[in-house]
Amino acid sequence: MKLTPLEIARRDFGLALRGYHRGEVDEFLANVQEEFERIYKENNSLREEVVTLSRQVEQYHAMEDLLKNSILLAQKVAEDIRANAQKEAELVLGQARADRQKNMEEANRELEQIRALSLRIRIEMQSFLQLYQDLLTKSDQAGGSEAS
Repeated sequence: MKLTPLEIARRDFGLALRGYHRGEVDEFLANVQEEFERIYKENNSLREEVVTLSRQVEQYHAMEDLLKNSILLAQKVAEDIRANAQKEAELVLGQARADRQKNMEEANRELEQIRALSLRIRIEMQSFLQLYQDLLTKSDQAGGSEAS
């Protein structure tokens, strides 16, 4: 049976012969009613506090879930950034290798052109020297024939 402080205060007992002393019973009931009222109020206050704390716990759980999701998202973003950086590094490295190969091929072509030019100059110089030597020989022979 659920009692309230008001029910305790309103409770009336019948009179009986050789019953309890009415003043003591009334005084005891008043004390019981006061204590019950204090406990009743405290219980209501504690229930409200439980409700408030339960809401706070729910909020903390929601915040915890949000933080977990944020951490997971941050980890995924970090992994994506790392993967993209790796891909970009591979692309840059591949481009650098292709550029190096192209530069090497161009340098080899230029080297071949320089070698060919050098050979042509050497041949032309040898021809020029041979022509000059022939002219000197003819000049010496022409100079020797005039002197005789």
